[in-house]
Amino acid sequence: MRRKNHKGFTIIELLVVIVLIGIFSAIAYPNVSSWIADREVRKEVYDVVNLINERKSEVMNGKYGMVQIRLRPGVEIYNMSQDDFFNTYKGINANNRFKTNKICDYQWRGREMSTFVRDRAAEMSLSVNSKESKVYVWPHTEAVMCITKEGIIQFVKKNLSEQDPNSGERIEYFIFCSKTNTTQRTCKRNIRKDYQYKITWNRIINQIKVYKYRKDHEWVLIDG
Repeated sequence: MRRKNHKGFTIIELLVVIVLIGIFSAIAYPNVSSWIADREVRKEVYDVVNLINERKSEVMNGKYGMVQIRLRPGVEIYNMSQDDFFNTYKGINANNRFKTNKICDYQWRGREMSTFVRDRAAEMSLSVNSKESKVYVWPHTEAVMCITKEGIIQFVKKNLSEQDPNSGERIEYFIFCSKTNTTQRTCKRNIRKDYQYKITWNRIINQIKVYKYRKDHEWVLIDG
């Protein structure tokens, strides 16, 4: 009978394959790791942006008279009904500093603001408040939006702001950093780190813009 020859890999060939895999892994791993870190931060940024836009849409469609969004190391949502909004800001008999100054405040300050109802089901956890979150945020205290159909109500306190490079108007902002290269203490506006994003909005909150920090290019607009 004729004997068949079965060829296999030699030890040298296996070693060459292992070396090539090691070289490929050493080259590819940093890029893959960087892509994952950036993707994780970007996802949380857009989760927040989508939440803001959803609440803005609900206000515009008449579901609420006003929605207050508090951006912190956690996103808190407070809703005000159409009737309560009218009685506070538009009613003839309304006589209060909120109506006079066209401002909103925390839900526990003043009888009018106590009409806010917290919507815990819609809220998000960010930063140190969540083991699942991959971001830290700045400001470390909060930035607050008071969303109304007319866009005439502002939060009683001043949020951090800057000048929009295109329109020149004052805009407010909130920053996201990656947990891979920052801490909650070091996450700030000008730390110049990879995987850093910023969302901005104007007084009437009619457009949310998303920026990404890129080395040598400062903040680059990627959406809005």
